[in-house]
Amino acid sequence: MQIHLPKLRKQLGLCTLLAAASALCNTAAAEPAGPSADLYSGASGGVDWTQVQGAPLDWSTSSFNETYGSTVASTEYGANGISYGAAASASYGFNQARAWATTLDGTGTRPYSWAGAVSSWSDAFVITGGTGLGVANLSALLQGTIAPASSGYAGFAVLYIPFDSYGADGISAHQDQVILSWDGNSDTQSGAHNESLAGSFAFEYGTRFRLIGSLQVEADQGGFVDFSGNATVTEIAVPYLSSINATSGYQGYNIIQTPVPEPSKMMMLGIGLLALGARLKSRKHKRLDTLG
Repeated sequence: MQIHLPKLRKQLGLCTLLAAASALCNTAAAEPAGPSADLYSGASGGVDWTQVQGAPLDWSTSSFNETYGSTVASTEYGANGISYGAAASASYGFNQARAWATTLDGTGTRPYSWAGAVSSWSDAFVITGGTGLGVANLSALLQGTIAPASSGYAGFAVLYIPFDSYGADGISAHQDQVILSWDGNSDTQSGAHNESLAGSFAFEYGTRFRLIGSLQVEADQGGFVDFSGNATVTEIAVPYLSSINATSGYQGYNIIQTPVPEPSKMMMLGIGLLALGARLKSRKHKRLDTLG
């Protein structure tokens, strides 16, 4: 598989998503707070004719488009029998991206086209209602398609990034944590996908942290990858009696409290179990007396 994405990344895998998350953090720190800093979409593509002997054209071309906010970033090209296209969009807790590319003769040799797209969102949170450290659970759904017999890749991850004592993102101190992730390519994970993902992260009550969701797709040499179905956070479960607030004010994260029995209910349950044990013991003794 050959992926040619100089504007996005040249290396596949989770490190690409981490790099995208790091870039989004740096951008968010440099720009004013709000959707302009928290939502990013990028699309890139190109055609290379330069190493084809006797090619009708001796040139290569590429394009790149990026947006901040909820606007779709897209790029597309088609001429001389070869084409590519890519598009991405992002909103809080939700990612979409697709890319496709063709070859002129279908053999996967030059000339070839390539395309890729990245969708990322970032939001800051704080969980209150407790002291010390706690653990929260997060689930997500990834839906899309990687065409078989082609060259394509898709990767999705949600990261937890704490703020340090100065209020800056802790990613520079390697404190970031991948909560959940999935990646696949046309060789090993082709076809339609409906992936349910889950993970957990530790947090400190009353201390802000950031969640970042990033989706990347890449296509080359006839590849087609479409995860515009969605890659979305479906639920954030926080400890019992605690609450979580998002800096963005977005209300669609489906926040729930992890059901934990109250102390009084636990006590009543314990008393009930003791009473049941005593009753069973009494029946056992009566049976032995009857047999004797």
